[in-house]
Amino acid sequence: HLVVDAEGDFAPAIEWLTGNRDPKIVCHPIVSMVIDLVWDGAALRTFLYGKLWFLFMLVVFVLSQSILRHMQVVGASEVKLLRISIFACRCFIYICSLGHGLVHHTRMMVMSCRNRDFKRMFCVKIPSYLHDWQESAKLSLVFFLIIMLSLEPILHCMAGDEDVVIFEERCIASEHLIFSYSVMSTAVMLLYFLLLTDLSVLSTRVAAYVLVCGKVL
Repeated sequence: HLVVDAEGDFAPAIEWLTGNRDPKIVCHPIVSMVIDLVWDGAALRTFLYGKLWFLFMLVVFVLSQSILRHMQVVGASEVKLLRISIFACRCFIYICSLGHGLVHHTRMMVMSCRNRDFKRMFCVKIPSYLHDWQESAKLSLVFFLIIMLSLEPILHCMAGDEDVVIFEERCIASEHLIFSYSVMSTAVMLLYFLLLTDLSVLSTRVAAYVLVCGKVL
């Protein structure tokens, strides 16, 4: 019953044990064996797939916001290809990362409303799932990406009245948005890195370092 309950579903025993925050119970040989069994048999693959997706998103994001923008190219065809690549990477982020986040949080909030699963934070009731710091960070990521999309310089240049080169991000219509867009871009990149800190569990030394940093901060 530590792994599967009477209905054949995943038992909440491990969640209860970790929520109890008692190191003596968690270090018990039977509990340790069950946790290793669940981690190696089911959780590790799902965990890695989810984190590798975020890592891939981070790589694409850094490409579109920094690496490609600072590449030195010559020739009209190469410049055009570079601008298309930047625009394609940003579209991928907005569609896949932002789109996935909107679907996920919409589904979770609808479920919380149906089940009336809310918890009070200060004076405001919020869905219970947002008490997990990762879910809160993912929701913040969605908000920042929405703001980035609304400030996207390429879209403002395309919508402007002036004749600009295709997928150009520096124009009169976007000049006043560059600083705000850069701030939002920095915030999104930090959130991507923050959501990848769980990869530290793959290394005991790194996990210990992250734990100490968390306690200090």
